[in-house]
Amino acid sequence: MPAGPRPFLIRLILSLSFLLGAAPLSFAQHKIALEVVLDTLNAELSINQEMLLVNATSSPLNEFYFLDWANSFSDKSSPLGQRFAENFESSFHFEKDKDRGRTTIENWTVNDEIADYERSAIDQIKLKLAQALMPGDSLKAQLRYKVKIPKDKYTRFGVDNKGNYHIKYWWITPAAFDHSWIVYSNKNLDDFVMAPVLLKAKFQYPGHLGFKTDLDSISAEIVPIGPENSIQTIRAEYKGKRQDVVPLHWFHKPEFQVYQTEHLSIITDFDLKKSTPEIRQFQLDRIDAFLSEQLGPLQHERLMIDTRQYKLNPVYGLNQLPDFFNPFPAGFDQELAFIKLISDQYLKRTLTINLRDHYWIRAGIQLYLLQEYVERQYPNQKLLGSISRWPIVRWSKLSDLDFNAQYRLIYLNGVRNNVHQSLGTSKDRLINFNAKISNEYLAGVHMNLLDQYLGKDTLKQRLKRLWSHDNRIINPNVFERILSDGQDDLSWYFKSFVNERTSNDFKITEVVSREDSLEVTLINKGKSFSPVPLSRYLNDTISGTIWTPPFEGQVTVSIPKYQTERLVVNPSGTVPEINQRNNYAGVEKTYRRPLQLRLIQDIEDPNYRQIFMLPSVGYNLYDGLSLGLRWYNRTILPKPLHYNFEPQYALRSNSMVGGGSVIYNDWNETSNLFLKRYGIAGNYFSYDAGLFYRRLSPYAIFAFRDQSDLRKNQRQYVTLRSVHVTRDKSPEAEAREPNYSVYNLQYNYSDNNLINYYSAAFNAQWSSAFTKISAQFEYRKLFLSNRQINLRFFTGLFLRNESPSDENYFSFALDRPTDYLFDYNYYGRSESSGIYSQQLIIAEGGFKSKLQPGFANQWISTFNSSVNLWRWIYLYGDLGLVKNKGANARVVYDSGVRTSFVTDFFELYFPLWSNLGFEPELDNYGSRIRFIATLDLQTLSKLFTRKWY
Repeated sequence: MPAGPRPFLIRLILSLSFLLGAAPLSFAQHKIALEVVLDTLNAELSINQEMLLVNATSSPLNEFYFLDWANSFSDKSSPLGQRFAENFESSFHFEKDKDRGRTTIENWTVNDEIADYERSAIDQIKLKLAQALMPGDSLKAQLRYKVKIPKDKYTRFGVDNKGNYHIKYWWITPAAFDHSWIVYSNKNLDDFVMAPVLLKAKFQYPGHLGFKTDLDSISAEIVPIGPENSIQTIRAEYKGKRQDVVPLHWFHKPEFQVYQTEHLSIITDFDLKKSTPEIRQFQLDRIDAFLSEQLGPLQHERLMIDTRQYKLNPVYGLNQLPDFFNPFPAGFDQELAFIKLISDQYLKRTLTINLRDHYWIRAGIQLYLLQEYVERQYPNQKLLGSISRWPIVRWSKLSDLDFNAQYRLIYLNGVRNNVHQSLGTSKDRLINFNAKISNEYLAGVHMNLLDQYLGKDTLKQRLKRLWSHDNRIINPNVFERILSDGQDDLSWYFKSFVNERTSNDFKITEVVSREDSLEVTLINKGKSFSPVPLSRYLNDTISGTIWTPPFEGQVTVSIPKYQTERLVVNPSGTVPEINQRNNYAGVEKTYRRPLQLRLIQDIEDPNYRQIFMLPSVGYNLYDGLSLGLRWYNRTILPKPLHYNFEPQYALRSNSMVGGGSVIYNDWNETSNLFLKRYGIAGNYFSYDAGLFYRRLSPYAIFAFRDQSDLRKNQRQYVTLRSVHVTRDKSPEAEAREPNYSVYNLQYNYSDNNLINYYSAAFNAQWSSAFTKISAQFEYRKLFLSNRQINLRFFTGLFLRNESPSDENYFSFALDRPTDYLFDYNYYGRSESSGIYSQQLIIAEGGFKSKLQPGFANQWISTFNSSVNLWRWIYLYGDLGLVKNKGANARVVYDSGVRTSFVTDFFELYFPLWSNLGFEPELDNYGSRIRFIATLDLQTLSKLFTRKWY
């Protein structure tokens, strides 16, 4: 029956028939009653759900939307599965279907009629109404379904190997509405939000399990069941008003303790062994008092503060180090975790925010509170903790930074690498570094900016008004209206700082002296519209500060001349700025930054021109271990111009070796051509016993990506370089010219994730001895069946080859390139036998067996493939044609077993069949095994950073 006629009578009947007790009816909130039975044998929840759905909007509704995030685990190709693949997280893809989790709907009725519903996405449901529901009216719905609980190894929530259940997304929830439905898929971003509901839930579970949730307990009883009442089950009833996640925890051993503060009831399993209950109670009490002061009188809430949630989004920094090496005071990291988790849960509980699109509102308030708390309770805490007092370290600029400085540094790391994204970018379109760390920190930095610009008490008082906002759905327009309070124009902040991907770079261009004042002209080399503080200094003391009006491009302000020796714009970095090295100007004379030498890499100090020194170590077979001192100017945060000089002494060759480079990076924030890099690099090492090479290479690289979507892994690079090599002449190769120059034009394309990998490369090289071109294509595919194939095709052609016919130095290689450009990291590049000769680098022909002919001085085409038998064990096969001058093209092939522990980084190849026959029956089979081993730290770092960037 439609809800329109006689709405009062229908609501009265429904409110009495629902199991919601005497809770007062609210037109703004749905009412939901749940009956939940835990089946531990099948790791499954059986749920009966009764709903009184209210149209709390100002318009008729023809449908309701629901979030079924439990079903997001049901398919490898779901948005959640795709997210895991993009992040190179393989456990979800390789898991069995039965262990991934899903929702099975058995029955759904609306006003006692069969419901008309469809899945608009795998974890979203659209319920169609037979008749429009008018504002203020309601309808009754009943739903019965089962939820398979996934393993906890994907997101830390689910069922673990010991049979404990820690779950977040377990029931079908009504979506929130703010001018439109707030519905989006689960992508493991901790951004769940639903419509506010009055909830009552009954749980039934085995008696041997403990149970915790953050709903308010009503009752609990033990009920004997089974033959002769031999089995006990527990039935517990809870209630609460919710708009966020409702966590459920079943466990065999007690994991949680409950602490009561003035306003909050805290249920936690966090670091219970690290401190006493008395210390934790003290910490929680002063957190409660702090939040009450900052946010106004707190609502009485029951909050679940658990370790799993914190590990998903911790306070990143040195406080995450193991206890035995933790440089911070006892209890500091625990208290920091408490304030972050409590503020996070409280804000989610009391403010309805679209956390996918407007996450920065909650993050900004949370990080602002976190910084204020540290400033108040730990005012002298340094970023490095006790490490800042270590010898050498204590002389660094980094050791002087306060703990809260990390938030600005993290953001600057992103913007200096040109991977920053605007706060207005939806969370699922952020790269992981920004989604998990940088953008949340930037939102906190921005709140500090508004704090300074408006005044601390002003910002604090206006933030309190968020909780008196009538409809409680906070969007950017509401947030701007509350923060502006009809008095301050903050449109510059919401336009440039929230919605645009721009950075600031302030500079003083002119200082004109008047009688008793100075006219100072500033420019912002960035694109944003922003105010900025300008400070006057006498010696090293600030004698006055003003804020400029918001400006873009250029502004001129007048300041007092009194007690002014020099001027500094944005001295404390209050306004996030990409470059502070040009923020200084002298009044009577030009200000020049003095030179500073540091023994270790440091944070940038804009007051100095810095040069760093660091011990360096290298190794190859011929030089042995080489030790030296690296001289460079790169700070912890990258900057456009880098130089690096690394002289070393080689212990085996008893010679000076090493290398150096000068690089200039020209980043572009608004173009698909996001980087232009110009540089020159050179090195001097042994290439054989007693023989050295010198390599000098100037180059230019032009890098392209889709600027509108930084999560795409597509990259394109155009490289133009010349490589000039001089070598000591080998007496064994008298006819070989030891010195040469090669000019090289390259184009590279790549698109990489766990499921699909594509790459293409086109290469042209010319020198006095040859002209050659080549192309390479590679494709990898991980199928839903967990079968993975790897395909690679390479072809190369000499347009001109004037090298001697018996000389293969510049020829295409079938299995081991000669590397005449010295691009590859060979540990023994001239070895033809022994373990070093077995090092494999997949380039050119890409074969694994050493076959004849091993080189091609005319043309070559090869096809490499592999398919996995199980996880990291593959069968590989190679097929090729090799053409040399004066000879027919030869067909070559090989095959074998490949063990890929980490693709492209650590692999072993065991040859089986090839042109040589069955290779395990040949002599010295051990010498035929090939390996890929990456020991270079910079290359290895990509293995750990690829999921972040």
